[in-house]
Amino acid sequence: MAVNNRIGFLLNRTQHLMRSRMDEALHGQAVNAPQYAVLSLAAAEPGHSSAGLARRFFVTAQTMAGIIGQLESKGLVRRTAHDTNKQILTVAVTQAGLERLRECERITDGVEARMQAMFGPTDEDALRRILLLCIRALRP
Repeated sequence: MAVNNRIGFLLNRTQHLMRSRMDEALHGQAVNAPQYAVLSLAAAEPGHSSAGLARRFFVTAQTMAGIIGQLESKGLVRRTAHDTNKQILTVAVTQAGLERLRECERITDGVEARMQAMFGPTDEDALRRILLLCIRALRP
């Protein structure tokens, strides 16, 4: 099979293009795609530590510390000591972060809509179902 028809290659190419379009679209918000993703998860699931977020996004602790540091310098998140273990800092989204997140969601909805405009009536559900099967199959 030609490399450009392999599923792994197509998934990687799709992810790369999605990341590029999201970075372009989010530029005016002074947030990039990884920062938006971290902001989204921190808002949806409060209480994560930087190390926990690093594990969720498959990046090193150092990379996540940089992302969190950038968000914190913009006033979008704050780090506070964990309730039971003061050596662990949890990431919380600030009010300014929630407002920025709402605007970023509006913008990224447009990026997703651009991709989905090519879909037929049942393609979105089929793609979601297949991707979830892939995730399930590849989990340890």
